[in-house]
Amino acid sequence: MSVDNKEIEKYLNDTKLLVLATVSESNAPALRVLGAFGVDGYSVYFSTKATTNKVKHIANNPNVTGFFQHENQDGSKYIGVNVQGTAVQLSSQADIDKAVAVIGGRSPKFKERIDKDGLGSSLVFRVDPKEVKILDRRNGNGPESIKVLTF
Repeated sequence: MSVDNKEIEKYLNDTKLLVLATVSESNAPALRVLGAFGVDGYSVYFSTKATTNKVKHIANNPNVTGFFQHENQDGSKYIGVNVQGTAVQLSSQADIDKAVAVIGGRSPKFKERIDKDGLGSSLVFRVDPKEVKILDRRNGNGPESIKVLTF
C-alpha cells in the first residue's frame, strides 16, 4: 500500500506537534517543537517572536526541515514525513492574513490572540517545499518504504 498525496496532506494536518530544524550560526542542526503551525498543501506556516534563535538562523540560512510524526504508531505501520524547503518571512498583509487563517484553523487560541492583540513582536513564516520525503513502513523496511516528492 502506498501513501497518496491526499493522505500525506491529511497526515500533515493531523500532526499535533511539528519539529522544525534550522541551521545554527555554527552550522549545526537546531531542533525545536512547534504547536502553533499550519499546513496548506505542502507549505508549512508558523509564527514566532522576532527575537528567537530560529529567526536568526533563518536569516543566515533559510533552509529548514519540518518533521511530522504521529505519536504511538505501530512500528510496522509507521509513517513519518519530512518537508524540506526554504523559510520565507511573510511581509504582505494578504500573505500574513492567509498564514493566520491557516495556523488559526489548527490553533484557535493562536487566532484569538492575533485577533485581539495583532502580531505584536511576532513574525510569520511560510516554508516553501523543495522536497517532501515520506517513510511508510507499511511498504516494508527497504527502499520501497520511501517516497520522495520534489518541487
